[in-house]
Amino acid sequence: MPAKVDNDDHPCRRLAKLRDLPTTSVLLLLTPVMVPSGFLNYDKRVTKPYEVSKARIEQIDTDPFEPLGRALAKRYHRIRHVPYLPSVGLTSTHEAFITQADGVVVVTSEPEPKAGGRNGDAAAALRDCLENQAEFAESVTDNLWASTGAESDTESVPVVNLHFGLQQRKPAALDAFASVWVADKYTAAAVERIMQLLVDIPE
Repeated sequence: MPAKVDNDDHPCRRLAKLRDLPTTSVLLLLTPVMVPSGFLNYDKRVTKPYEVSKARIEQIDTDPFEPLGRALAKRYHRIRHVPYLPSVGLTSTHEAFITQADGVVVVTSEPEPKAGGRNGDAAAALRDCLENQAEFAESVTDNLWASTGAESDTESVPVVNLHFGLQQRKPAALDAFASVWVADKYTAAAVERIMQLLVDIPE
């Protein structure tokens, strides 16, 4: 299934502006600190992802979103990849990078399910995680507005949201962005679709 862009003229203009950025532009990639749903199938070191325990998830020692950053770097040579903790939100470090950016990509994602959790607890934790990520994305835009004193800043510095997870669970707050629902899961195929959509670079 191809990536889907939310059908709003204003967000689509931002997406087009991101595509048109020169290769020398500074692109800020903000990704959540988590193991995204689907990554354990993406990680070739995992042979049986359905048997992976909570302990195995916590032992992953690389940033799952590094492949996305490397893919985008083929087009944007000055990419800055900065993680964020959904439970913490925007920090002064993020603010410093935002002031230097010519374009911003905020990734939101459902986390890899952990075995052994109760259904009710898992659903509540997922809802909180997604809402925290949506709040972070809003904070990024608010910071851009505050830095210029005008709400048109997202036009001069395009902000695009890439979301991985079931479309029906995507937080409504993300619809205010150039929000791209990429796929149910974070996989190599999903990264390839992003490249085709954003920068039209063959993988």
